[in-house]
Order: sequence, then structure tokens, then C-alpha cells
Amino acid sequence: MEGSYLKSCFDFTRSQKVAGIKIYTYDVSAVTHVHGLGYSYVEVREHGLGMETRLWVLATPVDDDLLEMVLVSQVKRLREPKRAIIGMRFLLSGLRTRLMNKIIMAAQKRDVLSDVVIWDRKRYIPRPRLCSSDGEIGTFRRYCEQFYPEPGC
Repeated sequence: MEGSYLKSCFDFTRSQKVAGIKIYTYDVSAVTHVHGLGYSYVEVREHGLGMETRLWVLATPVDDDLLEMVLVSQVKRLREPKRAIIGMRFLLSGLRTRLMNKIIMAAQKRDVLSDVVIWDRKRYIPRPRLCSSDGEIGTFRRYCEQFYPEPGC
């Protein structure tokens, strides 16, 4: 944390399934750059394919209850993927890159929409009970505090 800037680095794996059969496991590293509460920029590297992407999340409160969110993704040209991408090996690199960008954008949209249920039920708890699986949420809460008015204002 540095003023209104927050940087976070993390790694994860995610399995891709088709008809319940695991066809690929993504091995991902990400660096997130958060500037205030409305602008996030994420650099993502998928190690198995050697694919690099950039994701932007732009959030604007509309009123006390609604938030408008814009999602943007960009995939670095996939000239020579480290491993074959099912059904895409014979495509020109530009077409393969555009198709992967559409896949990434669909996954990003799906992930955000799956959180809407959580956001709709959110409520502020001054001192929530946390457990080790909550990770660095305490750091994130301290970061967010600076953007809210002082109590009684």
C-alpha cells in the first residue's frame, strides 16, 4: 500500500472442463494494480501457454445501491504458444489472439457476475471475524478506509 495505490501479486490454478472432463489446467500468475476504488489494472501470465493478458476493471458508483462496471481485456499476440491450444493450432496468430481475447473476456465476465450475489448482500461489519483463508483482506480493508468519510461527517 502506498497512499491511493495498492499492489497485489498472486498465483493460482484453474481447471477447464468440457462435459465434466478436465481438458486443461491453467497455471496463472497475476499482478494487480489498484488505484482508488474505481480503477484496477491486472497483468496476467498463463505459464502453460506462455500467454500474457491485461485486464482493466473500471467501477463507478451510480447511486447508493448501483455500481456500473466496465471490463476490458487485451491479449498479447500469440505467435507461438508453448503448447497446442485445442482447435486453434492452425489459425493465424492474429485470429488466434482475437479468439483467446474473447475467451478471456467471457471468463472475466462470468467471474464478475458470479460475485454479484455476494455484493448484493454485502454489509459493513466494523470488526469482522476473519480466518486464515481470508488472506490479505485486512490489508485491503485498511486500504479502502481512506476513501470513506470520517464517521459523523
